[in-house]
Order: sequence, then C-alpha cells, then structure tokens
Amino acid sequence: PEVAEDLLSKGGIDLVSLARPLLADAEFVKKAAEGREDEINVCIACNQACLDHTFRLKRSSCLVNPRACHETELNYTPTTHPKRVAVVGAGPAGLSAATVLATRGHKVALFEAGDDVGGQFNIAKQIPGKEEFQES
Repeated sequence: PEVAEDLLSKGGIDLVSLARPLLADAEFVKKAAEGREDEINVCIACNQACLDHTFRLKRSSCLVNPRACHETELNYTPTTHPKRVAVVGAGPAGLSAATVLATRGHKVALFEAGDDVGGQFNIAKQIPGKEEFQES
C-alpha cells in the first residue's frame, strides 16, 4: 500500500491496479484503508497457483491464501462445539490450520520442534530474488 499511496500522492498516476495481491489477501484494500497494513497477507510472487494454473486452463488459487478462488466452497463457519486442538508443526500448513481452527472458535495449541516458525518456507526465503517471502 505504501508504494501505491506514494505514487498516487505525487500525481504521476491516477490509478493503481492490483491482481495477485488481491488473491493473496482479499481484504487488502480494507486493511490498507484501516491502517492495518501489517496484517496484509503479502503475495510472494511465486506464480505457481495463480499464473501457472491459469496458463494450464485450471482454476487459479494462491499459495499464501488457500481460499483464493474457492470462496464459495471453502467456508470457515464458527463451530457450535469448540474443541481443544493440537497442531504439530508450525510450517505454512500448520500455521494455516491453526489460524482457521482459531477463527472457527477452537482452542488451539501450536507445537513446533524448531526455534522458529515457518518450516520449509524458511529455506525458500533464502533464495536470491525471493525477498518477498520475508514479508509473508
């Protein structure tokens, strides 16, 4: 949002168009307008589930947002029977599962053997040219 706001305020452009960032976080614009930029789920520019799927005539999706393009099928409704759930592993899948479970109203305990969360994503962040991974 900062880059877009800067360009707009300088008068060099009249419009900012977003595509992949809106797949990564459907509430991008709302969060930016409310000053919650730190909550935006950032596109990591991997192109795997959005562009690659599109070019193969498959439904697009997003590696950092499993609900992208599945919003009508993948609904996270509040539970009527909250449970205590242990999620083992704080890699991308474990973190996503823990987030969804908590959003639905379950009490989640997240366990990770390592010192940092992120799992294999921490290795991917070290690849030159993948600086965007640091923000996801």
